[in-house]
Amino acid sequence: WDEVREMADNGISFGSHSCSHRILTQIPSSEVEQELGSSWQAMLLRGVKPIPVFCYPNGNSNQQVKALVRQNRYLGAVGCDKGLEGRKPADLFSLKRFSLHEDSTASTALFSFAMSGLR
Repeated sequence: WDEVREMADNGISFGSHSCSHRILTQIPSSEVEQELGSSWQAMLLRGVKPIPVFCYPNGNSNQQVKALVRQNRYLGAVGCDKGLEGRKPADLFSLKRFSLHEDSTASTALFSFAMSGLR
């Protein structure tokens, strides 16, 4: 949390990702809501103001989970679909993205390959 706070203090934003990383499509709605709220609160309690964009654990979502995310103060959500969104995304609760990790940013070539969407 010290690193997260330091990064947040230097302009990096963080969104919520649940507390236990359980697959939200496989648990009861009441537990999904608990995951959404607890994750948000955990960040606030540790001095980090989360952005209102949720990241589905493993990218798994369905219409019920999306509705719960929407009802719990989030303005959008990302899964694992690769790509870029236009000015008006078709579904704010299924936003495309590029997932970047150490293995894809170790060199310019790896970063370019990751951003191409081929990886």
